[in-house]
Amino acid sequence: MTTAIRTKGTRAPDAAENSFPSVIAVVVTHCGRTWLRRCFTSLNTQTYPFLDVLVVDDASPDWRLQPHLKRIAKRHLRRRRWAFMRTPRPLGFGAAINWALSRVRTDADLLLFIHDDAELSSESVERMVGGISAEEGTAIVGPKILSWDDPSRLEEVGMAVDRFGYPYKGLEHGEIDLGQHDTPSEVFFVTSTCMLVRHDVFRQLRGWDARMRAFSEDLDLCWRARLSGWVVRVEPLAQARHAIALATGQRRSRFRPPRYYSRRNRLRTLAKNSSIPRLVATLPLFVLLAFAEMLAFIVLRQPREILNLARALVWNLVTFPQTLSERARVQRQRKVPDRKLRRLTVRQSARIRFYVSGQAER
Repeated sequence: MTTAIRTKGTRAPDAAENSFPSVIAVVVTHCGRTWLRRCFTSLNTQTYPFLDVLVVDDASPDWRLQPHLKRIAKRHLRRRRWAFMRTPRPLGFGAAINWALSRVRTDADLLLFIHDDAELSSESVERMVGGISAEEGTAIVGPKILSWDDPSRLEEVGMAVDRFGYPYKGLEHGEIDLGQHDTPSEVFFVTSTCMLVRHDVFRQLRGWDARMRAFSEDLDLCWRARLSGWVVRVEPLAQARHAIALATGQRRSRFRPPRYYSRRNRLRTLAKNSSIPRLVATLPLFVLLAFAEMLAFIVLRQPREILNLARALVWNLVTFPQTLSERARVQRQRKVPDRKLRRLTVRQSARIRFYVSGQAER
């Protein structure tokens, strides 16, 4: 079934007539009623006028409870044209977006992907559109991410990675936002909390990796965009507060525990996107690091974490043929060698320091 996005709400100005890019915001929600109203309200009050909203309920079990999710959208998206879709079963963030966009007709120039537990400042979309339009080579832009409970505390301002694909924020724990990171910059990747993506590039990349379900799918998408020659940037004057509900256990989800999904998906991302020389050098070390973590969890008497790491390795072994197929497609589109991305990665010493101080969060 194909659905037109322009179905409900007040009609927005025509972007084509004004030479401004049109944006469709895709909000994926699953058991997110606690945060959804504030997410919708923040989209409703954006200063950027050429914005439609597509709400995708990823098979929330409570979707029929009162008030109905469609009623919540109608109440809090009054200034926007919006549509509502529901997946037949829980698919995960990226897969739900792929499913929804394959069933709607939209000529939007830009796609805004946003979690249901994120709240944008009123000028965020306008700032990100400006950032992505300023340079033709920019395909993905993300905002500065702040704490949901304390917006003076920084969560992310773009992300780097180490050689194993482990994310690195480059922030001190509990660092206060005093504007010290407010210069727009190129980064390795931005998180799926909120990201603005060129529609044509998203189609070229064939969307999200639907097999990942949750965690690290943003790293994979940005890495593939980079290998295709596109730039990823952070626009810190755009701001989003994020509750981090899934990773912190505030949300019911079948895609848990986080350590299992994050480890398995990082290994898949590494296998798909690394060059052959880098993969040959890195893959054995990745596995050895996983076994070292298992030994550490034996000492810490955390058998469940040992099982999670073992499951992650086994899953990648079972899905390896399909990963090889995906790798071949990614590498065929490669235009950028690994060495040109090194400036956006971190040395192992920095990663180890961060790992030791923040391992409990992962």
